[in-house]
Amino acid sequence: MLFVRCITVLLVSTLGILLNFEVDKDFTVGLLEEIKEKLSVFTSDRPLILRTRFGGDEPVEVASSFYRELTYLIEHTIHHLAIIKIGLNEVYPEIIIPKNFGVAHSTIRYRVEN
Repeated sequence: MLFVRCITVLLVSTLGILLNFEVDKDFTVGLLEEIKEKLSVFTSDRPLILRTRFGGDEPVEVASSFYRELTYLIEHTIHHLAIIKIGLNEVYPEIIIPKNFGVAHSTIRYRVEN
């Protein structure tokens, strides 16, 4: 059910319709808690096959794993946070954004060590 709900959110968002999670903090927090709860049942990695077309007609299958996909999701989210940070700095320069907002964990670690 969670995945159907997330896909619905994605499809509606793609169509440009204003969604509850864009304007309703309580709804968004509840949705994130629901996702967190559903993900908590996965206590070990498992192999996955990513099936895609990469814009072509021929399907492609790529070996992956559940943890690898979660790792990609985290890194891609940080990438989007970096884009949000650029926009905020441009439009609202008076807002103070934390230094490491939108910065990859590996970059933060590198900066600390060097």
